[in-house]
Amino acid sequence: MIQYSENSLRFKDFIMDVIDFRSFQPSFFQAVIFTPDMDFSTAKVMSSFYPKCAEQFDADPEVIPNIPGFPPEVPRVILKNKDDSSKLEIAAARVNCFGRMKKHDALIIDINQFYSDAIGFLSLFKETMDCRVGRLAAVRAVYAIHDTPGLFLARYFCKDIWDEAPLNRPENFELHAHKVFLLSDKFTLNSWARSKTGNLTEDKKKTRIVLFEQDLNTVAEEAKGNSFNSEDIALFFDQIIPEFNNILKQYYPITEGEKK
Repeated sequence: MIQYSENSLRFKDFIMDVIDFRSFQPSFFQAVIFTPDMDFSTAKVMSSFYPKCAEQFDADPEVIPNIPGFPPEVPRVILKNKDDSSKLEIAAARVNCFGRMKKHDALIIDINQFYSDAIGFLSLFKETMDCRVGRLAAVRAVYAIHDTPGLFLARYFCKDIWDEAPLNRPENFELHAHKVFLLSDKFTLNSWARSKTGNLTEDKKKTRIVLFEQDLNTVAEEAKGNSFNSEDIALFFDQIIPEFNNILKQYYPITEGEKK
């Protein structure tokens, strides 16, 4: 990894470590269904849905008491496994399924396995609770280790005209990009891609990283008319995996010198 001098004035003098899509490893996955008009019942979730997935979420469930005026987006039931690598948050307006790297675990999260499990849990919830699903969303975060990620990102995405200032010595840097497109001729998606600096903390030691976050979600404008069934949920998350990879490759392709 590169180091830079505090006395250096121009970052074009730095020899940057090369980062492309092969450099990234997974950190976090999320799968979401939005249930805007569900008649939420904590008792029904715990008596009808939870027993069907209690083996997978083997930690003690967290249940928040019913409070008048409780925001519908805030989780009322939280299910986790004991190693804290996966979690299901259930609110009146949405259900979030999370997967993340386990501490001190060298194994890489398998994206196919995560979304396969998420399809099962979210479809089971929809069928058990008999609720309408108006929107779908998937999030992925991946990272690449770099000693000076702010400097790398500024140089990677910005023209040399900014060499002198104000981007000559950035400690941190973020770039957000948004577009809308049609997936599988069925899902109109918002696509957010965020490149930014970050820290990876293990055993109180911080490692600097380039963090790439991807958020693909069906547009809110169509939510009132949507009623996604279990087949739609499976199709959406199956198609999300290659789409995530395609987007990552567009932002961080292999450089011309490395192509064979």
